[in-house]
Amino acid sequence: MEYLIMWGIALLLALIALLIGIGKGDWLISGYNTASAKNRAKYNIRTLRKIMSIGLGITALFIAATNLPFGTNLHDFNQFSGIFILVVCIVMVILTNTIAKRKEPVIIVETEEDKRKHKKTTRISMIITVIILLFVIIFLFTGNFDYQISGNTLHITASAWKDLDLSLEEIESVSLEENLTLGRRTFGVGNFKIRGGNFKNEDFGKYTLYSFNSNKTYIVIKTEEQFYVLNKSTELETEELYQNLLEYAEVK
Repeated sequence: MEYLIMWGIALLLALIALLIGIGKGDWLISGYNTASAKNRAKYNIRTLRKIMSIGLGITALFIAATNLPFGTNLHDFNQFSGIFILVVCIVMVILTNTIAKRKEPVIIVETEEDKRKHKKTTRISMIITVIILLFVIIFLFTGNFDYQISGNTLHITASAWKDLDLSLEEIESVSLEENLTLGRRTFGVGNFKIRGGNFKNEDFGKYTLYSFNSNKTYIVIKTEEQFYVLNKSTELETEELYQNLLEYAEVK
């Protein structure tokens, strides 16, 4: 699911880059699209288009390349992607305010109609920007895994990945581990708060992960078929869940 979302974002950025590059997407250039005719005249639109299209194109390629089906270390990717995109944005802002500016701006006299159109465009752009920001915040910073032991079943409810009902009778061993090498994601979801899905490393081979990025303590469950690695948002809560699972294992 995450691959589809990230590739969708990459394709959207690539499409925007293409439209701007061919001169059909000036209205998509943030800041320029809401500027008055007088302020737009300060910029060389051809140079501005090149900066925007190249910057967005590089970002799209980066997102696509780091979300290939064979997977990457998701935690490292999240950290590096934020830095990379921030650097690209900073470079674009610097170039926009240097080489894209005209040395001798064209003199434009705005009419009342121009002013009305500018105000209307500004309102629409602000609404769209707020909606996009809310979507990004929700996608990048939310998510939860809930664990409940009922009868002889461990119920895992995931807000961003498929739920799991694991029979406690299938558990062969339970251990508490710290600072595991999680390996590579082969399919799953993840953001700055959580990671979940199918992973692969040298210790467990293919396994299923349900984890919070803020906690480096993990419960490793081994069944006849595969391993499950999970944790809660804090070390204390993870240890409590571990003790509950361990108690059952000792009773069997």
